[in-house]
Amino acid sequence: MSEQKDYTIKRLREELYFYKSIIDNSKNWEYVTNSQGECIYVSNMAELITGYSSEEFYANKKLINQIIHPEDVTKYEEHDHELDDDGFRKSIEYRIISKSGKVEWIDHDCVRVYNDKGRLIGVRSINRVITEKKELESKYKELSNIHQSIVSQSPTGIATYDKDGNCIFANPMIGKIIGATHDQVLLQNYHFIQSWKDCGLYEQILKAYREERSIEYEFEVESSFGKESYLNCVVVPLNGVSKASLMLLVEDVSEKHKTELELKKSQEVTATLLNASDEAAFLIDLDAKFLAVNSICTDRLKSKERDLIGNCAYDFLPKSVIESRKQAMHEVVAKKETVTLIDERDGLIVKSKLYPVLNNKGELIQIAIYSKDITQDLIAERKIKESEEQFRTITSNMKEGITFVNEEGKFLYANSAFCEMSGFSLQELKNLNIFEMKADPNAPNIAYNESLKTGEGKNRGAEFRRKDGSVYNVDVRSQLITIGNQKYITGLISDITEQLKQEKELKQIKDKLTNFIETNPVGMFFLSLKKPMPIGYSTEEKYNWIKSYLYIENCNDATAKAYGYIKKEDLINKKLFELFWNDDQLFRQAVKAFIKHSANGKNIEIVGKSKSGDYINLINNSFHVIQDNQLYSIQGSVENITERKKLEKDLKLAIASKDKFISIISHDLRSPFASILGFSEMIMEKIEKKEYNKLQKYAVLIDKAIQNTYSFLNNLLVWAQSQSDKIIFNPNSYSVGDLIQEPLELAKQIASAKNIEVSLSLEKDMCLFVDREMIETVLRNLFSNAIKFTPENGKVELSIIKAYKTARLNVIDSGVGIDKEHFAKLFKIEESFSKEGTNGEKGFGLGLLLCKEFAKKNKGRILVKSEMGKGSVFTIELPLAD
Repeated sequence: MSEQKDYTIKRLREELYFYKSIIDNSKNWEYVTNSQGECIYVSNMAELITGYSSEEFYANKKLINQIIHPEDVTKYEEHDHELDDDGFRKSIEYRIISKSGKVEWIDHDCVRVYNDKGRLIGVRSINRVITEKKELESKYKELSNIHQSIVSQSPTGIATYDKDGNCIFANPMIGKIIGATHDQVLLQNYHFIQSWKDCGLYEQILKAYREERSIEYEFEVESSFGKESYLNCVVVPLNGVSKASLMLLVEDVSEKHKTELELKKSQEVTATLLNASDEAAFLIDLDAKFLAVNSICTDRLKSKERDLIGNCAYDFLPKSVIESRKQAMHEVVAKKETVTLIDERDGLIVKSKLYPVLNNKGELIQIAIYSKDITQDLIAERKIKESEEQFRTITSNMKEGITFVNEEGKFLYANSAFCEMSGFSLQELKNLNIFEMKADPNAPNIAYNESLKTGEGKNRGAEFRRKDGSVYNVDVRSQLITIGNQKYITGLISDITEQLKQEKELKQIKDKLTNFIETNPVGMFFLSLKKPMPIGYSTEEKYNWIKSYLYIENCNDATAKAYGYIKKEDLINKKLFELFWNDDQLFRQAVKAFIKHSANGKNIEIVGKSKSGDYINLINNSFHVIQDNQLYSIQGSVENITERKKLEKDLKLAIASKDKFISIISHDLRSPFASILGFSEMIMEKIEKKEYNKLQKYAVLIDKAIQNTYSFLNNLLVWAQSQSDKIIFNPNSYSVGDLIQEPLELAKQIASAKNIEVSLSLEKDMCLFVDREMIETVLRNLFSNAIKFTPENGKVELSIIKAYKTARLNVIDSGVGIDKEHFAKLFKIEESFSKEGTNGEKGFGLGLLLCKEFAKKNKGRILVKSEMGKGSVFTIELPLAD
């Protein structure tokens, strides 16, 4: 037993020695801790890595924990409890602080150690120094972040694709350029470029693959994502450098392309402007090289355009002017302002203006030069000076004030009229400027500023102050005069103080007149012709002219109301033709009345149309404004008399009704009673003579007269009630057959006395919505008239037919008919007439008036057709019941 134990201990020592030898010669730092976490073994490499010797680790059992970097202690301690399924602790990376203070990165692996009974006796830890690796990873990560930031923020779109065309990488910019989201780009195969209409990019990709070289391609495209752009694309085959086989570098050059087009257009415009100039004009770059020239410039330099473009301008100028031209160029470049230069060459005096040409960023890019021969201008200036004395002589005799000031407003000259007006002598004025003449120093310099801006100026009513302090009003007319490089302003000044006072009084009168017009209840208007009309035109020419050019320049609210509008603004600037709703016939009648009467200032009545389109009656009084045999305007008044005309019509009708009623009472009613009295006397006479056999004849005549008189009295009472609206209108639904039965039977009885056949034609019974008593009255009257004017053995027919939503009841007779003279008087109370029937039957003219009134009350109408000798047809048209 003792030998066996010794052998085992020996074997363990040998294995421990063998294990220690391997570990001590390893580049790794290994240590073993017991179950309490105390270090029981440390390899020799510990001192090289940590700076602490094995003895120090043995002496301080917790030294391993103490040298761990403070930020990694938690990670190390938590790791101490994390094991995988095989019992190994998971590998971690953490930092230690060596004895010298250096920080080292450690890759740590450990495993638990158990005895043969399965009891934990310790943990073996293997540590590798990875500081260099971590530093490299950090640098790589930093470089990668920098690269990623550069690519992501690049204004160029970048995308890489594998050999199958699938997108591996794309920066955000490429999506923005083609109008897609970043995810859409990543999900797309580059074959989608084939759908980009007419761009040709896909063919360039194939070409780059085929020729194994980069290709730059610029094209206009509407991408499959709907964005229109002008793109520049570089196709780069990567040839196996990585798993990516293709890279696209895409740049949106739309703005560049647009700028190039605008530059080209600008150059074309510049060339046009240069050629349009009446001066020698040319455009140069900042190196003084010609970019564009006009024909005057080529003639002056005695060179062709192709010889000038691209060459330095100084090579074509006389040596005497080159230095001054360079100085002017430098001044333009430095100040970016226009520079004026005058030089003499070949006996000529030339004035040049150098204009800076800036881009949209305000950068100077070119210089435009205009050169003009001012030799003749200078000669003219000398002539002006020579004529100045003549000018002084002329202006001194003018009533208006004449002034001559320089660009600063300083007086150079003033005539005697202005001196007298202002109270200053010419010498005193020369020490003043025009602005000191103003009564209010803060008042704007209107005429002066306008002259400098547009060449001419005026200011009416400006207040000037005299030398004695009094204020007067002036009318200033000024004009800019340029002599050489100097600007002068001449002024024509009139004292209008009294004139303004008169105008003020006139304005007060005008305001009162305007107030009178505006508040007047009668419409007042001012019509103007956009083109004056020759008064010698024919009527048709005048009509067409007025129709086209006459419009309402001004009017008051009463005029607007006359036409159914609210205020005058609704009419002002309208053509007069529009007020007649473009009704040519109506407007023609109105214009005819205008032409005939308006020139005389007489009242005329015309028919117009209101805003709602209704016809209106107007009374107009106007006169024409004529100058040089041309009509310029029409002024006058207008009043809407529609209601007045309606009242007049109603009054006329009422008077006619009254006259008719009196006529009937005084004459028509008296006649039948006279007949009855006459027959009564005859009967009494026959009775006295006992001639009884003749009584029946007179009794029949009396009965007939009484029947007629009763019928007349009945119609008269009903008509009187209808005129005073005392008849109650009571409509209901009735069968036609039932409605006509009583009038038809009565007609047959009356007709039998003349052996007249009365018949009925009714295709199909129908219902009418009417007042029964009214319609029966109408039918009785129509039958009575038909029988009255039909000779013996004649025919009367009642024909009833359906017509859309109405029924037509036609009373047809074979009677004598109605002549044209009497036909026009039917249904008119003021012109109604009576006529005897074929057997001498009396008529009083009220029956047809009743028929018309009752038909109208029942929403119907009555129609008549008649021919002499052939009879008549009276039709009453009535609504069907729903």
